Amino acid sequence: MTLYNRNVLITGASRGLGMSLAKEYAKVGCNLFLVGRNTEKLNDLKNSMAKVYQNTEIETIVCDL
Repeated sequence: MTLYNRNVLITGASRGLGMSLAKEYAKVGCNLFLVGRNTEKLNDLKNSMAKVYQNTEIETIVCDL
């Protein structure tokens, strides 16, 4: 099974395990929906990943679950 072009929702993406998972899924070409409370950290993550993983769509969602 390939994960390329699959949609992945990650909560707590602005740090720790969520951030690590986001990077791993981006490596295989998943489309990411990153959820977290910190707008600045989410945007920093999105911008840094967009430069490296150009074939990955990344959307950020700021909320407190």
